[in-house]
Amino acid sequence: MYKAVSNGHFGAGVEYYLPLFFENELETLFDYIGEDALFVSLGDVHAEANRFWSDVKSRYAMAQGDETYPPLLPQHLYLSADVFAGRLKKTTDKCYPMFPARNTPCPTLPSTANPTSRCRH
Repeated sequence: MYKAVSNGHFGAGVEYYLPLFFENELETLFDYIGEDALFVSLGDVHAEANRFWSDVKSRYAMAQGDETYPPLLPQHLYLSADVFAGRLKKTTDKCYPMFPARNTPCPTLPSTANPTSRCRH
């Protein structure tokens, strides 16, 4: 992989080696959004994060036998479900479900939100 990239050949899957090309840890979406970001979740975000992390670990286990393209540890490429939950927890006061449960009052949005928007069930 190193020789191919050094020669300017960026084949499929090179993104899985991205951390090798930077001295510092890669940044995440959480590193770019501001303190005033508003999060809207669709479904159970934590269950999906756990499912995704399980899939990532499964793919990593399957790829470990490939000596040509040895996989990097999953935590070098993705946020684990626990780390994701911790980063998201810092924004819980600004995280709203897209489809709240029936008979649940609409959340009070920050004063910067569009006052003409409507919350519908």
